[in-house]
Amino acid sequence: MKIKINLKPRKPAGFRGVLILLGLAFLTYALFTRGSVPWIKPVKTPSRAYTASTIPTPPVVRPVEKPREVAAPARVQAPIWPKVPSTRPKIAIVIDDIGHTANDLSLLRRLGNQVTYAILPLLAYSQYFGELSQETGAEVILHLPMQSETGTIPGPGLITDRMPEDYVREILNHNLNSVPYHTGVNNHMGSRGTANPALMKIILQELKKRRLFFLDSFTTPSSVGVSVANSMKVPSLKRDIFLDNIDTQEAVREKLRELAAIARQNGFAVGIGHYRYNTLTVLNEEIPQLWDAGFEMVSLSDMIRSKKAA
Repeated sequence: MKIKINLKPRKPAGFRGVLILLGLAFLTYALFTRGSVPWIKPVKTPSRAYTASTIPTPPVVRPVEKPREVAAPARVQAPIWPKVPSTRPKIAIVIDDIGHTANDLSLLRRLGNQVTYAILPLLAYSQYFGELSQETGAEVILHLPMQSETGTIPGPGLITDRMPEDYVREILNHNLNSVPYHTGVNNHMGSRGTANPALMKIILQELKKRRLFFLDSFTTPSSVGVSVANSMKVPSLKRDIFLDNIDTQEAVREKLRELAAIARQNGFAVGIGHYRYNTLTVLNEEIPQLWDAGFEMVSLSDMIRSKKAA
């Protein structure tokens, strides 16, 4: 029997373990470096390379614009023109659509008590202009949004002829409470609303409770505002001229001349303009000349009292 003798020296067991550890370390290094070893495929990069200029930007969400802060009325008294003998023809000028903005504020303030503020309800500056009247001496009325024939929405606080009676009263009182120091109401739009006797009766009942007058802006020949007010013994007036249907200074001057002619003929005239640069500019220039020409600028309340006394 042959005995095979292995004459090669055996590798110690510890050397084998060291080799295994080195191999594991190499594989770990290769995996974490992802591509530094030729036979390990790197992760593919996108075919399109994005740069700062090509990365899509998310849409901008713009916050709701807040009304511009308006400083409190200055402690400078606006001009309040003296009253003159009542034999002069009387003109009342109403500035409609106040409350959206405070632009051209200085032009309005310079008019002092020579105009009436017709303030829309529930807007950013509704309360501000009511408070401003205490400095300028101007009379304030609510410019009440009412239903039009065309279906145009005139703004918050709208009253229509399809609303239940209790709802009409609730909205009207809410609107009135949003405009401080008011003495009356005129309609904003309202070619359909003012032509509805039942709706006008509901509104005028509330005005009578509050001892307020009604100015019919007369946006339609079908309006029954004054006739219903007279039947209910609610003090009322009707607009004679819109001053600025054409928004140019020359057009406003021409309408003022027409208004003066009506006042000279009838003794009284009511003109309605709007809170616009051209209208306010012309009124500042022309009202002193109307006084010099023998007219008297009055509030709507004064005109109602004068007409009763006549």
